[in-house]
Formats: sequence, structure tokens, C-alpha cells
Amino acid sequence: MLVGSDGYPVALCTPILGQVPTVHLLDPATGRSLTSLKIAKGSLLGGVYAYLDDQDRLVTVDGERPLPRIGHRRTAGGGWELYVARSLSLRDAVPEGDAVTGPAATRSGRTTPAPRPSRPSPPPTA
Repeated sequence: MLVGSDGYPVALCTPILGQVPTVHLLDPATGRSLTSLKIAKGSLLGGVYAYLDDQDRLVTVDGERPLPRIGHRRTAGGGWELYVARSLSLRDAVPEGDAVTGPAATRSGRTTPAPRPSRPSPPPTA
């Protein structure tokens, strides 16, 4: 669970049944989910870690290897919505079968994924 500068908590949850990661925007007064957005399921360690960027967008990696920035805003009807404000494909950087354990922000504001190989590397030889 993360709280942006606007005071709205954003939670990235993975339910036991189905294990599909879901982003929730929470009411800061009650903790009730105002809206939610499911993201693609990945490996056990893929797509379940996140951070908020300088625009209060949730940055994570989903099971299909994009790096979405998920924002929240009021709708015309006065409700709330979560939306993918921007997305970057990691297909060239993360090989098929590998996972990303979590994204991290650099000092310059860029995002660096932390990949986890699907198979262990061979031990070094002397």
C-alpha cells in the first residue's frame, strides 16, 4: 500500500483465489475501495511490487512484461477511475520465461526493472 501526495492510498493486492494482481484506489477516510484495475498475472514474484512516481502513478510490471504507470482521476460522473497513463514494453529487456521482481526508480526519475531469470545461471568456472 502506497500513499501519494494527494492523500489517496493505492494498494496493489493479489488475492489467493486466481492470484490476479489488482490495483485499488482507497478512500482515505474509510479505506474502502473506490475503484480497481486488474493487471496481467505473472510469475509468483512478477508484478507484485510497485512504487509511486512523482505524479502519484503506480509503477509496476505485469505478467505480459509491460511497465505500466497507473494513474487515478475523477470521472465526469464524480466517481473515480484507475487508468494506464503510460506503458513501456520490457519484451526486449526481459527474455520470455523470465520475470521481474520489482521496478525501482533511479535518481534521475527513470525506472529500472530488477529481472529474475527463470533458470539459475551456471556456477562460475575457475
